[in-house]
Amino acid sequence: MLIYKLSDLIVFSLLKNIKHGHLEVIKMNGEVLKFGDPNEILKVLLEIKDESFIYNLIKSGSVGLGESYMKGLFTTNNLSDLIELTARNIGIIYKFSGILDLTIINYIKRKFIKNTKTRSKENIARHYDLGNDFFSLWLDKSLTYSSAIFKEPDQDLFEAQ
Repeated sequence: MLIYKLSDLIVFSLLKNIKHGHLEVIKMNGEVLKFGDPNEILKVLLEIKDESFIYNLIKSGSVGLGESYMKGLFTTNNLSDLIELTARNIGIIYKFSGILDLTIINYIKRKFIKNTKTRSKENIARHYDLGNDFFSLWLDKSLTYSSAIFKEPDQDLFEAQ
């Protein structure tokens, strides 16, 4: 699929800029790609199990990485080291996030998926009409959105607001 090939080109060219740690990627065809300094102590092996992994990474950045891991689209020898490697190279990782989403995907959405009144109502219902049961799980008794300053460790959210 063309979108996956384009995603591969973008991601692997960005990974060439890894400055901290060493990342070894095993692609589905068995090809091994190495990024960063092989003499670094921080070494991570990542094996791609599904071709949609790279697309998810470039579409959603670190969220795409986490979701792909949960779906089994890739495996790694050490998840915490992978997270550390991404944190140490955060400037590169941020470049992934939303590249395609801001260009190709949004263009397609604007071109072919019109935002009608019906679709707007569906979007509102899906995102905002969640009911008080949901919000009461994480807001205080008054269901107020605000920040809180906890002066004592045993203080509840309502008091801290």
